[in-house]
Amino acid sequence: PIGNNKEGDFAGLAIDPADPPKYESQAAYLRRHGLLTREERAHLGKHPELLEPEMAMSSSSL
Repeated sequence: PIGNNKEGDFAGLAIDPADPPKYESQAAYLRRHGLLTREERAHLGKHPELLEPEMAMSSSSL
């Protein structure tokens, strides 16, 4: 059943709830590739939190 896995049940590494994987935000990706409009760059200047890495899942779903 889901939620009853333990170490050794599968070959991969389980996600550590204390340190879940984080990924580059869409805004950071677009900025890095020079794909933002002037207006979008200005918006990100006012909202830098949009450039922070994102978690693929919420901690409540782990």
